Amino acid sequence: MTHKFVLPLPATPKPSAAKLTRISAAQSVDVALSTDNHLIGNVFSNVVYTFIAALANLWLTPFLITNIGIAAFGMIPLTNSIVAYAAILTTAIYNSVSRFLAIELEKNDYTAANKVFNTAMFSLIGLLVGFIPLVIVIAIIFPAIFHIPAGWEADASWLFVLTAVSFFITLIGTNFSISPFLKSQFIPINTINFGGLALKIGVIILIYTFLPHKLWYVGAASVLGAVVILAGFVILWKKFTPQLHLNIHDFSQSQLASMAGMAGWVMVNMAGAMLLSRADLLIINRYFGAVITGGYASIVQLSMLLEYAANAASIVLRPMILNQYARQDFQALQNTSYLAVKGLGLLLALPVGVMCGFAVPLLKLWLGGDYTFLAPLLVLVIFYQALSLSARPLLFVQNACDRVKWPGIITLISGTGAIVLAILLSKWGTWGPAGIPVAIALAMILKNGIYMPIYTARILNLQWWSFLPALIPGVLYSAVTGACTFAVNYIAPPASWLWLGAYSAMIFVLLGFLAWWIGFKPSEKQFIKTYLRFGW
Repeated sequence: MTHKFVLPLPATPKPSAAKLTRISAAQSVDVALSTDNHLIGNVFSNVVYTFIAALANLWLTPFLITNIGIAAFGMIPLTNSIVAYAAILTTAIYNSVSRFLAIELEKNDYTAANKVFNTAMFSLIGLLVGFIPLVIVIAIIFPAIFHIPAGWEADASWLFVLTAVSFFITLIGTNFSISPFLKSQFIPINTINFGGLALKIGVIILIYTFLPHKLWYVGAASVLGAVVILAGFVILWKKFTPQLHLNIHDFSQSQLASMAGMAGWVMVNMAGAMLLSRADLLIINRYFGAVITGGYASIVQLSMLLEYAANAASIVLRPMILNQYARQDFQALQNTSYLAVKGLGLLLALPVGVMCGFAVPLLKLWLGGDYTFLAPLLVLVIFYQALSLSARPLLFVQNACDRVKWPGIITLISGTGAIVLAILLSKWGTWGPAGIPVAIALAMILKNGIYMPIYTARILNLQWWSFLPALIPGVLYSAVTGACTFAVNYIAPPASWLWLGAYSAMIFVLLGFLAWWIGFKPSEKQFIKTYLRFGW
């Protein structure tokens, strides 16, 4: 069943290499909405899981700091950051296979779909096997290349090994999760993720309650959780795509070559993204020691919470964008991505502003009064996130159109520039640790706030500024929310979690209604209302 209505956005011709043409912004188009999207249920499922995972991780941080100390705690996010660099290769495979698999499944060509899936799976397994010697070498020299608290050297090495094993298992499971992902089955996906998370947190609590405290226990719990998630995704894979099978004979070198072009530039993109999102802890540890590493790692979790929220709200659109591209429905592709950027920016503006305005009481209640000195760093880490993260749906468009070369190059340049500037500001300048988030913020604003919307407009054959207006409301509402929250904190600072929650809820409700009535045009409200009504 479909529902049609008129949405006054510029019409989108099929993208081509031809010179851009001027398109009337007043031209009306029909957009078909399918009841197969399950939009509300998917978004609700993602938000609930993200909220539960966030609460669990936020609670776990002071729990671990109390048991092992903040310096030892800093080794946990540090090892995660190092291991995550393997995603430079593996995520490239994931993005490529999801695009090609979506196209083949849309055409009901299951022979080709099996070649795509098995080529990606066995390529991934081969890469992970190749990483094993590197993991062993890094584990051996780990205490020599990083600042580790005295007495925790062996634990840190084992933590690194177990974190790597957990990460590799998770990556294999992610490949199986592509099938339910392309079917927009986010509720079972999140149910499995929740089971793995619950097992991990439960094991950590039990171990630290009854056994002598060891750092590597966290890695062991992560491995158990990853195994459960892998098993669940295999079950979903068989349920939602019974036409697919695991068979090494379906590995195709020609298929690998077809995916390699896109995967190669995604790899470049991932390398830059890792420099932007993961290298900060390495620089902090290198120049400022283990204690500052632990403090900075704690507040970075709040930035990651925003990233998880952005992912929860936007990832449900990726299979839609892939399917719209597979159907060559470029008008729907433009409409979906434009409103996704605008809506995501307004949605993120609320938590960004609240965390900036309540930075001091938040840290005091969460980590303790001794850590309120981290408040300026917290503001620098998150103040720009509504702008940066709201551009994420544009990345889905670029991947769907297989236009990832220049985004990869620009991301790598941005990441490299951010790291150089971060070292200059923090080590040889007078900024100290604050120089690192400042450098990363500048790079993110230039890349996500300027380059990505302009490039996406170019590949859709639109005027260069077409997506820029979608970013402005999120920036404005971040500033408004931050100013209101700061004023509330100045007049009556919250002294308990109850008051912090009450103030935050009040700000969310009032400014949320304001964002809805002022931030969206009538036609955009009609689009959203209709999509939600038909999206269960």
